[in-house]
Amino acid sequence: MNPARMVAIIFTAVVVLYPLSVGPAVRMNPQPGKAVIAFYGPLRWLVLHQVPFAGDAVLWYANLWTPSHEY
Repeated sequence: MNPARMVAIIFTAVVVLYPLSVGPAVRMNPQPGKAVIAFYGPLRWLVLHQVPFAGDAVLWYANLWTPSHEY
């Protein structure tokens, strides 16, 4: 496979999978440590600065993964 194409595939996968991974991270780490907070810092920044659409989308997606407390 062409090296440039491989780099493009890896870059695309990272760009897609990084934001999608915040959901499982929320589910597995209800009390995240500093490393998790630092890793997701860019997405957290989008939410805290209320970036139109992007911040709302991250928050919406993370909330889908929040364990419900229904009894």
